[in-house]
Amino acid sequence: MKPGKQFGFLLILLLALILRIYMLLTNVNSIESDQAIIGLMALHILEGERPILYYGQQYYGPLDAYLTAPLIAIFGSNRMVIRIVPVLFSLAFIYVTYLLGKQLYSESVGWYSALYAAISPPLMTFRSLRADAIYIILLVIGNLSLILFYAWQVSPSKRKMAALIGLLLFGLWLHPLMGYYLLSMGGVWLTSRIFSKRRLDSEGASFSILRLFRGEVFLIQGSAMWYIKVMITTTIPIMFGLVVPPQLLPSNIEGGVALLEPIWKTVALISSLLILLFIIWAGIRLINQGQALLPIFFAITFFTFTASSIILRVNLNTLIMPRYLASLYSAIPFGVYTLFYFTKKRVWLRPVIMLALLLINLYGNLSIKIDPVPYRLLNWMVQQEGRQYIYTDYWTGYWLVFESGEKVIASIFDDDNQVGLNRYKTYAKQVNDSRHPQYVYFSGTNNEREFRNFLDASGITYTQSSIDRYVIYSNLSSHVKYPLGTP
Repeated sequence: MKPGKQFGFLLILLLALILRIYMLLTNVNSIESDQAIIGLMALHILEGERPILYYGQQYYGPLDAYLTAPLIAIFGSNRMVIRIVPVLFSLAFIYVTYLLGKQLYSESVGWYSALYAAISPPLMTFRSLRADAIYIILLVIGNLSLILFYAWQVSPSKRKMAALIGLLLFGLWLHPLMGYYLLSMGGVWLTSRIFSKRRLDSEGASFSILRLFRGEVFLIQGSAMWYIKVMITTTIPIMFGLVVPPQLLPSNIEGGVALLEPIWKTVALISSLLILLFIIWAGIRLINQGQALLPIFFAITFFTFTASSIILRVNLNTLIMPRYLASLYSAIPFGVYTLFYFTKKRVWLRPVIMLALLLINLYGNLSIKIDPVPYRLLNWMVQQEGRQYIYTDYWTGYWLVFESGEKVIASIFDDDNQVGLNRYKTYAKQVNDSRHPQYVYFSGTNNEREFRNFLDASGITYTQSSIDRYVIYSNLSSHVKYPLGTP
């Protein structure tokens, strides 16, 4: 890259970094328990633990915790330090997206792709700010695997193949979503073998890609119109940045969020569907030209996600659907190519449309709002003498443990006053073994009323305190375990 272009690229990275730092210092300042777990794992890694998988979610690897550990050792433990790794990987994603676009299409596509990755849709930006950085890390590893696979296609060698296999295995350890990349590469390789590395003719390519979508239509008619309705009305607009969904925010601990409504409501939906149709059309063209990698990746990811969810009857909602489609952002260069293809006779439209997309993304990112976290509860806990052992809900518990520097230790109960998601069993055991734990509830909930009724019916005396939205029961005359009444 020439010096002038290097300066331009550094400017893109700087814009991306400024946006992310601003969001961290303002509207995305708070963390919740999913992110706090990363900081806690990092602390325990510094103490000698060597976890292979995440606490309580043993299907992906805690690379972000290992990378965060030395940062905590240097800068201390706080919610800003545990966001350094995802921010750095978000900058790395901009670079590898540029490389992927340049390698597959052109340098101009690479530049536009880098810009879009820098000022990305709110879903992707938010994922690059969360301490649980697995999704943004996966995007970087995924793009690198696509780049390496393409290089192997162009010039096969055992060294490249060995490196690709190693990268894919590493990615599968990080998260099962790496399977999308593996399936796509397998599809491209198989297609090249079947057609003896010749380009598919137009009819054959169109039939192949449409057959995938025809399969989805069959499944839709069979049992899942409700599911596809959510996909069309919510997930697709979220992916394209036309609506900010509630799942982008740690709302459970804050108790409420101010959300951006769909920018145009019906227009947002229509725009999303038009973008999807343009992408399908451009994908058919690229397959016809023998450039099948990203179109097949896009189609397989979309089809596999939808079909498997319907077949398995997974109860997906707007909380998790876009998250598990986050790997589609690896296809940003494909989307930019689509823009280039439909504006080839009006090149001046490219920067205009890109600017409009970036402004929409920027508006969405800056519109994310989070209510302040209950620091009065944290301060009250920390000011008490000695280590505090508490029973509480998941979203309150691990956040308090991390922000208090483990001065507060939590055991988790669920929404039915049963034993909850105790991702780190050591904490639960310490609370269960403690002599005088406290019980922290959201005020006025069914859980809190049931607990108070249980204490009164059992003749157990207690002290009740209220802080913000919380009720704290302490100094119980008898230790209560979960489920309620467990000896």
